[in-house]
Amino acid sequence: MDAALISGRRVVVDAERPPLDHAAVLVADGAVVTVGPTAELTAAHPEVVHHAFPGCTVLPGLIDAHVHLAFEVDRDPVPALRDADHDVLRATVADHAAAMLAAGITSVRDLGDRDGLVAAFRDEVASGSVRGPRVLTAGAPLTPPGGHCWFLGGEVERDGIRAAVAARAAAGLDVVKVMASGGMMTPTGPGIADTQFDLPTLQLVVAAAREVGLPVAAHAHGTTSIAMAARAGVDTVEHAGWYGADGGRNRDDAVAEELAASGAVTVPTRFRGWPDWPAEELEAALDRQRWADAHGIPVIVGNDAGAGRGRFDDLHDALTYYVEVGWTPAQVLAATTCRSADALGLGDVTGRLVPGLAADLLVVDGDPLADVRALARPRLVCARGRWA
Repeated sequence: MDAALISGRRVVVDAERPPLDHAAVLVADGAVVTVGPTAELTAAHPEVVHHAFPGCTVLPGLIDAHVHLAFEVDRDPVPALRDADHDVLRATVADHAAAMLAAGITSVRDLGDRDGLVAAFRDEVASGSVRGPRVLTAGAPLTPPGGHCWFLGGEVERDGIRAAVAARAAAGLDVVKVMASGGMMTPTGPGIADTQFDLPTLQLVVAAAREVGLPVAAHAHGTTSIAMAARAGVDTVEHAGWYGADGGRNRDDAVAEELAASGAVTVPTRFRGWPDWPAEELEAALDRQRWADAHGIPVIVGNDAGAGRGRFDDLHDALTYYVEVGWTPAQVLAATTCRSADALGLGDVTGRLVPGLAADLLVVDGDPLADVRALARPRLVCARGRWA
């Protein structure tokens, strides 16, 4: 893009630092050039087009750390993904990505699709041939034969794990996803609290991924699978629902301490419509997150878009949920910008509005540092210097 100045009432350079008032961001060639007082930058660059947004906040583009671009929210994923035509799924991926970008989400991590569809779309976005958010993709998750999400094509026996991980690296995928537990979308597979791989096998997945330079994301709903994922050394634990074998919740303090000490980052999911949940269910969920926070377990934001309650244009339910937990708006912003970027290996690419990083930015009406609901009012979205 040509150089441009984007100014607002406030600029959030880094969600973990104080914002700048009456400031502007100078972008050019897809990157942030500098940030500073609007008066100074307009005077220094009179030739640059100035896009002024009085009363608005300029901030880094949002990151959704757990999505499924090929999934349809309101359809059974098994037949929809198993039987759908390739071109239909490709169009689905593009439509969902466009909805996310319009909502201010400039980077996503896709944790499960079929036939490398999302990787192909990622490459089209990176080349500039289509518009969309930056994409990290895992391809088909590793799962045992008949295991959770087997229909995505990632079934593997223990003796095939190294080859499966190497194949993902050779295909240019960004992360290895392993189904450490069962789930809710595969009725014929293990239950949500059941483990799918033993600890040595999970450790093998991590070792194989390290050999090819890829991080590991572990789908783990149950407390036992969370513990095993932490011990195996995964990078992120997805869902982290703390389910016990009896189908209830099992908040195990020892496992929580182990998870916090492991360095893994959690990505809880399923927030849509939380204000309407039954009061007892809601309070139990909030209390569970407060308990995890008290143990120092790191969190970044993902809403499982495409699955369960997660919609592609609605990350805001997750953000307001964390405010209800007791987080400050700044903590919420950090978990979906700079902290998320760091956890996903994108800290030197995006997540902050600093010179040299990508021009991934969002302009919203109001001040999200006072009320995160302002993030639902985008005025401008820019991804890699291209207007959405």
